[in-house]
Amino acid sequence: MSEQASASSASSASLESSAGALPASFEYGDLTSGEIFWRDHQVWLHEHGYLLRPRFLPGSLARAHWVDDPRNHAVPILETLEVPDDKHITIIVMPLLRKYCQPRFDTFGEAVDFFSQIIEGVKFLHDHNIAHRDLNGLNIMMEGSKMFPDGWSPHHPKLNRDFYSGRARLYTRTQRPPKYYIIDFGISRQYDTRDPPPLEDPHRGGDKSVPEFQLTEAGEAPEPCDPFPTDIYYLGNLILHDFVEGHPDYEYRNRLRGFGFMRDLAKDMTAPDPAERPTIDEVVEPFAAIRRSLNFWTLRSRVVKVRGFPDPRRPLRHWCLRIGYILRRVPAIPSYQ
Repeated sequence: MSEQASASSASSASLESSAGALPASFEYGDLTSGEIFWRDHQVWLHEHGYLLRPRFLPGSLARAHWVDDPRNHAVPILETLEVPDDKHITIIVMPLLRKYCQPRFDTFGEAVDFFSQIIEGVKFLHDHNIAHRDLNGLNIMMEGSKMFPDGWSPHHPKLNRDFYSGRARLYTRTQRPPKYYIIDFGISRQYDTRDPPPLEDPHRGGDKSVPEFQLTEAGEAPEPCDPFPTDIYYLGNLILHDFVEGHPDYEYRNRLRGFGFMRDLAKDMTAPDPAERPTIDEVVEPFAAIRRSLNFWTLRSRVVKVRGFPDPRRPLRHWCLRIGYILRRVPAIPSYQ
């Protein structure tokens, strides 16, 4: 996949890899004389693994590419706007998203839904030979419009859209399930084949701990490596740091209690030797088994931090709300679909 920044390319004839095409749910103006060449050669370019921006595509191809598959958790592109007074700039319009963990997860069932969606999203990418190459917690976000029916302030997500009239009204993830999205495809790539595995020079993203990116014992630069096991490491490390063990630098702030059921799988995913890590297909099956093993009360139970000052009123409020869910037969594991 070409860099996401290529959508803001300096030339109207710039190309994106076929995995990086922008969904076209809108119409463009007439093509200029200089653009007709690209329209007429789009089939030939597509055969060689490149897809032109939707402006140059036949409508059926543009609408059919990528877009409506529910397994797709890549952030959607709603529209592109060409700046009239600067041909070198294109504005990309995306949904307003929130950090995936804000507000906090209320129940274990909500967290299990998060794991399910992100594993599904990574599998979708890998099934299309796309390696994200920077799957850290900052690049996974949440579409929260159902949870926040009146919106929120982009400057301060806990407040109303106008920023000064109070806290934003919200529902829990159980009441209004969100969809989680993978963002920032700036260093992502799509490959023609994974047999033999593609080898890429290390490109360090937000998570600097990738074992295969470290200097050798002799201080030499690391060798080119397969980016797909690195994606698995990123995902496993996110689960370890944000749920199971806490980040080594911020353990006091974000370590949660009770996620030991994900430890063994996350440890396998973060094996120091990339060859020993499971593929995403080999993650799906054991995770499904973990999901099936969690009982009703675990899934309904409240997620709490290891440290902090407990509020004795919170468990009572929690179970009063949960009993209401049970009586109304609201699923313990939410589903955005």
